Amino acid sequence: MKLTEYARRLRYHDWWCGMSDDARVAKGGQANFRELAAAASESEAHGRLFDLARGWHARSGNPDRFESAWRWVGAYLWVHSRKLDEEACKRLVLVGDSDSIQIDWGAVERLLQEGS
Repeated sequence: MKLTEYARRLRYHDWWCGMSDDARVAKGGQANFRELAAAASESEAHGRLFDLARGWHARSGNPDRFESAWRWVGAYLWVHSRKLDEEACKRLVLVGDSDSIQIDWGAVERLLQEGS
């Protein structure tokens, strides 16, 4: 699988599908996760993307969530040929009240559109 497609699938994967009340959603999401996990062995870059995406989604409430976010967004941009330094990646992470941390995917998409 091309790295750009893999990154996109990781970004849009429903990481919390197992919590769904709908068994079809949970089962489909788990099958998709297994496919993504298997594809992680295609290359070192695939494996790193998988680890970063999974780490970002698994660190809810943990103190290193900010770092997980900027590293994941930086890698996502890198596979799309947009290389940003650490500080620029950090600016794409939004920190709100009660340590709510989100990635500004709108800004990420704008950066990708600028580069095309």
